[in-house]
Amino acid sequence: AAFFFFVIFGLAALCKPTANRDAWPAKYALYCLLCAGTCFIPNDPIFMPIYLWVARIGSVFFVLLQQIILVDVAYNWNESWIEKADKAEIDEGTGKGKKW
Repeated sequence: AAFFFFVIFGLAALCKPTANRDAWPAKYALYCLLCAGTCFIPNDPIFMPIYLWVARIGSVFFVLLQQIILVDVAYNWNESWIEKADKAEIDEGTGKGKKW
């Protein structure tokens, strides 16, 4: 449900850039309807094996993407702290106490 919700509103944002800020009640209603609609999808012969493989492959990509984002945030955070420490050392002098 969430995948279809984001695809629908991603396409809407491409067509109308202000669509992300407009129609919040419609977004909430559509999301709730999509979540409730997933209860009525039959599990029998076709849907379950397809969903199983989509979920397995999607979860691998999700975990890899999260690891990349986590490492990127850590590197950016480190660079920010190093820049602040270097700037404070230049402004205050070496060994003057508070750095930043």
